[in-house]
Amino acid sequence: MLQANSTIEVLMFVSGHNHLREGELLPWIVEAERYYSYLVAMGNKRIPTDTAELSLGYVNDIRQADAKFITIPTLMLTNRTTREVIREAAARGIKAVKLTPGGTSTNSDEGISLFDLISTRGYGLIEEIVTNRMLLLIHAELIKDKRGRIIDERDRCARALAFLEKIVHDFPDLRLVVEHANDRQTINFVRGSQNVWASLRPHDAILTYGDVCGPGGEIINPLNYAKPIAKSKDDRVAVLEAIVGGEDYFFYGPDSAPWLMEAKMRAHKAGIFLPSFIAVPLVVQIFERANAMHNLYKYTVDVARRVYGLPQIIGHLTLKKERQRIPESCHGIPLFLAGRTLDWQIVE
Repeated sequence: MLQANSTIEVLMFVSGHNHLREGELLPWIVEAERYYSYLVAMGNKRIPTDTAELSLGYVNDIRQADAKFITIPTLMLTNRTTREVIREAAARGIKAVKLTPGGTSTNSDEGISLFDLISTRGYGLIEEIVTNRMLLLIHAELIKDKRGRIIDERDRCARALAFLEKIVHDFPDLRLVVEHANDRQTINFVRGSQNVWASLRPHDAILTYGDVCGPGGEIINPLNYAKPIAKSKDDRVAVLEAIVGGEDYFFYGPDSAPWLMEAKMRAHKAGIFLPSFIAVPLVVQIFERANAMHNLYKYTVDVARRVYGLPQIIGHLTLKKERQRIPESCHGIPLFLAGRTLDWQIVE
């Protein structure tokens, strides 16, 4: 373990999954994420970025908010998506198509279902993604079965695996990212598949279902509620092992998803705000405590850089081993682990 007041230099992380929001929140969130080199921005806005024009327009909005990172846009896969839309997006340099199935997360009502994904139309869209060497990013949760019955939140990722297995089998050249994998079954699926990766959230190495919900399934700590929901203790261990293990399948994707205090605490909106000035020290702390600092680069830079075809990262951050208390909020947005103390802080 490094001694107090020690300093280290790390390459600036590639954030493989972020929500920057829009409107008045956008400049605040962009500023809070200033310590990343590249950032994959999810386009689940009120009007989803499901055309090249909307995706690149969002990149321009982010740039005008004085972003310090380079934005990697996503084309949202919705009921309006056609093969021509995917082809145009690829021609304009967009590398990733994101599916958030309808109803599974914020502003996802237009997303096609997993059942639609394996239909004739869905397979045509996947074929176009493969032809254009794009990535397919999937929020892999099944919220309803074939009969329309709601599935328990703890089981939704496991129930989505059959769909992932099918498309990987039927499209061996598909390049697939399972977003925010947070259960052992899904993590093992990623390990056992070709051309499949997963983004992993730091908070899934910390939380379990009991940190979010009570025995009856009621949300007792809204600040810890995100989708997919935290799972069992064994699943938490599986995520931690995958984060620090130095494997070629897993990369950093904090899924930072801010909500103002009222929406988070009273409406129980799903999403955890883990901005870069908290996330970077937290990740370093996780690796140091696991005696795995030698694998930090693999998780925070190398795997995502290769998945997204990025150049070598040259920007560095200096961190000092000095305890810092996480504030309650930032611009009225509650922070994950508010009031807790971290071992590290970024040196400006």
